[in-house]
Amino acid sequence: MTAPRLVEPWEEGPPDGRFDDGMSASELVQASAGGIVTLDAPAIAAPLPDLAYLVGALGLPSGGSAPHMVGGYGFGGKTMAMQQAAMATAAGVPWWGVYTCKQGPAVYFDREQGERLTRRRFQRLAVGHGIDLASLGDQLRLASMPDLRLTDPSAEAVLCQSLAGVSMAVFDSLRAFCPGADENDSRARDPLDMLGRVSAATGCAIFVVHHARKRKEGDPSGGKYVLRGSSALFDGCDSVLVFAAEKGEPTYVGQEKARSHGECAEDFCLSISDVGGRDGLTVRALGKEALLAGREAKKAEAQRAADATLRPRIADAIRRSAAEGKPVTNQGDLAATLGVNAKRVGDTLRAMLEDGTLLKSGRKGPYTLVGFQGSEGFPRVPENRTQPPSEGFQGSPLGEPITLASSGPVGIEGEP
Repeated sequence: MTAPRLVEPWEEGPPDGRFDDGMSASELVQASAGGIVTLDAPAIAAPLPDLAYLVGALGLPSGGSAPHMVGGYGFGGKTMAMQQAAMATAAGVPWWGVYTCKQGPAVYFDREQGERLTRRRFQRLAVGHGIDLASLGDQLRLASMPDLRLTDPSAEAVLCQSLAGVSMAVFDSLRAFCPGADENDSRARDPLDMLGRVSAATGCAIFVVHHARKRKEGDPSGGKYVLRGSSALFDGCDSVLVFAAEKGEPTYVGQEKARSHGECAEDFCLSISDVGGRDGLTVRALGKEALLAGREAKKAEAQRAADATLRPRIADAIRRSAAEGKPVTNQGDLAATLGVNAKRVGDTLRAMLEDGTLLKSGRKGPYTLVGFQGSEGFPRVPENRTQPPSEGFQGSPLGEPITLASSGPVGIEGEP
């Protein structure tokens, strides 16, 4: 076995750090590594420049990173939001009316909608956001249904040429630009890695629109788990914005990843609205409280509608039970009789007690109808009651309350 040879001092290189061929020690390390570029410790320790942002508030770098993904279910507004973002970048106005961006040329690659619909949406968004679309010149460009597939070996060279000098590019959608690719295979990440190299070469911030998976029982819910395909797609992105929307509600947007920035932005909502009839369209960012307030309003409206339907049923049940000599004393029995959730019955009973439709004597006493509301939903006046309401009583729409004996059937005057 040959012993290791000691390196003589002169073999470490000349004092000036340069060798006969003019290369530094660091460059020799790079050259001797089989073409793989490496950094030595001094280069690693060198101060890093500040990260440049396309949209600072969302932690979106202005280029040189992996692509950014905008994902979610259909009809959540992903396409309209990204068309507005591209146009806003070209015009130098805030994304969605709120998020300041760095102005620069933008290109929208469409393989989902076609030229007519995409142009129409750009026109409507321009009207809604007060942008003179034609005045943007070549700052905003559209490539609709291009002969481009991100899986083609030539795609990288084509995009490096096409996106030189471009600040932002959107591919709508990832699936449409990768036809035939199995998105459940981890190799589905390859086009994203290629787009990252294009971003590094051109300085262009690249976005891909992606769809959500169909929900199956037992699947994790929310966030990155709604995205279709292999988890490698999520891993291959710099940042990920997930859109979620229910009919009649603002779109809820959560940032699930911010690799370069290191911290996800706070969740927010997007409100997408027609303006000026159907000539204009706006995409506006709102605080997430807007969604919560909207949901509370919808819940209250649903409760009012349910309450209006349930009231006459409760009144009929109380009347019948009283007529049978079995007055209703507890909401659980009433809920079982009606086949309705006990909480819903309890909420409606409390509302009826508060507005004077019902009376209840004590905790265990029976419920007493005051001005019975029949199944038609309108006050029913007994045939023998023709006089106007008594002036002194405030709680009954028909006059003085219907009083009941402490024992015996509970009913309405004139009825057995």
